[in-house]
Amino acid sequence: MFMNQCILCKAELTLNEKPEHILLDALGGRATTKEVICSACNNEMGSGPDKDLAESVASLRTIANLKSGSRKKAPSLSVSPGNGDAYELHPTGNTTPKIQKALDLGQDEDGNPTLSISARDEQHLENLLEAAAKALAVPPEKHDAFKDMVRKDAVVKSTPAAAFSSQLALGSKKSLEAMAKACLVLWAKLIGNSEVCDTRYDEIRDFIRKSKQPTSEAKNFGTDTRPFSGSSSRFGENANIVWVGSNDQGAVRGYFRLYGAVGWTFCLCEKSEFRNRSIVLISDPLDQSRWVCGEEHGHLLNYEWVGERPSYDEIDWDEPKRKFGLIMAHGHEQMLETAFDTIVRQSFDDFGIEEGASVPPDMIEKFSSRLAHKFAYLVTKQPYEEPYATKPRAGSQGTNDNET
Repeated sequence: MFMNQCILCKAELTLNEKPEHILLDALGGRATTKEVICSACNNEMGSGPDKDLAESVASLRTIANLKSGSRKKAPSLSVSPGNGDAYELHPTGNTTPKIQKALDLGQDEDGNPTLSISARDEQHLENLLEAAAKALAVPPEKHDAFKDMVRKDAVVKSTPAAAFSSQLALGSKKSLEAMAKACLVLWAKLIGNSEVCDTRYDEIRDFIRKSKQPTSEAKNFGTDTRPFSGSSSRFGENANIVWVGSNDQGAVRGYFRLYGAVGWTFCLCEKSEFRNRSIVLISDPLDQSRWVCGEEHGHLLNYEWVGERPSYDEIDWDEPKRKFGLIMAHGHEQMLETAFDTIVRQSFDDFGIEEGASVPPDMIEKFSSRLAHKFAYLVTKQPYEEPYATKPRAGSQGTNDNET
């Protein structure tokens, strides 16, 4: 008979509980369990501490295009720079401008109608042209002529997105509670719910569920930036780590390392019956398929190393800067690759050539010229614009008179 209790609220678990990610799905976690936390606590944590932890690294995930453990894409980032137009930054590196007023109808000083259109892309432009024709009461039989007239004045603009800064608030809000919960779930997976439901774990449980700080000074949670290379050979230098272990006195400590850069230590219990035991979950956020979880890997960290964390004023912040720099470099490299790929694909589309097919000899010069032109603007980060009417279209074979 299934008689496990939820390690947070101690309600009896059923066979139909929601899967609980040991390491958050948003952080690349793949391992789940239905035998540790009830669905109610899963939902409560998901909308509180887990949400705070995920949001604290959302901008980093966007820039580095870090997918979730379930392979969902990283979130897009809303950017409002002080020295440029607002835009949406997507994890691929593409941006979507935030247009304040896409269709603006007005009058000049003489009372003549004026029209201003700001479109995100060609399809958006065509939709706005149709809306403008209707708004200006253009007869249906003259819609096409009206659209052609407006297209002749349209300009395609490509402007480098304004730079922005985003501060990572690691360990903020209820994030630490989510980390402590991950440690407690992992420990329960190793030694069972019955031990973790004991009152000896009530202080860490109250911290996770009620944000209640431990009463003992010795149980304060510590931040750690010491270099750690135990996982770099298999999981890269930016591995996410959840480790729990006990010493020969039965004291249990949890350790949560975020992107290989910053770690936090948690006191789970001072006197466990399970001594000299350890378990670890390690995951590569750059490749979600690379991860391990089990007692056989627990030796990658040890109780003594976890317990020797420095005091706050001794923390060296150079190491996390280096680790986050590695993720940023990975993200920028991916974005550049995506930008080059986008230019190539768009050029094939513009000339009506199937991607991967051979460029006809009579189009090579114009095709190559267009590629070189766009690449030059990309690498020099210069604004680029061209008349919409002269932009090559599919099937035009590079001619510029298709929009007359």
